[in-house]
Amino acid sequence: MSENHLVALFLAVWAVAVLVMSTLSVSGRIKIVTINGMRRRQPGESVAAWQAGLRAYYPWALATVCSLLLFAVLVFFAPYEFLHPLVAAALIMVVIQGWPLGIWALNRAIADFHVEQK
Repeated sequence: MSENHLVALFLAVWAVAVLVMSTLSVSGRIKIVTINGMRRRQPGESVAAWQAGLRAYYPWALATVCSLLLFAVLVFFAPYEFLHPLVAAALIMVVIQGWPLGIWALNRAIADFHVEQK
């Protein structure tokens, strides 16, 4: 197996792990209190507000899964010279989707939930 194939396999496995964990957390099968250490459930936030935030974060998790699978295919078929730039682009895309955009959506949904409850 070439290095490209191993990296593509890693990206695909990572995508499946994100999909499974996101789906299980949104469905309530597992209770999470943090999203990859980027955002923790605050002591004043209710369980319902946190679940609303997780539901708002879910589309960003799915976008991350799609990006990882896209980059896995690109890495699999790309020449070795493009391996490092593609992996760097994949990591940048995951960080942008997961952190500022996804966490912003989660925070906004939690704030909106608290406003609706008042």
